[in-house]
Amino acid sequence: MTKTQKKWIKRWENKRRKGFVNYIMIQTLMIGGGVISGKLIGVALFTNQRQWGEFFASLPTVVITILVVSILLNSLAWCIGERRYKNLINQQEHT
Repeated sequence: MTKTQKKWIKRWENKRRKGFVNYIMIQTLMIGGGVISGKLIGVALFTNQRQWGEFFASLPTVVITILVVSILLNSLAWCIGERRYKNLINQQEHT
């Protein structure tokens, strides 16, 4: 097992200890915060003042979309991480 894989296992064990819901919430907040910040900066720097009303009017739709997509994708990422973790642990036990 490589050094990188051992580091990944330790990081994943820390995430597992905190739990699935914590992982989903943190990842969703990071993704959502990035998207909304990007939209905010884009409106502030690259549009005129009339666009602010449009930005705030579309905000609920954007937030709901981010929540749905992020929860689905982060759930998939958790499953992939768990599968990788179990495979690496099995490799470690067999060597």
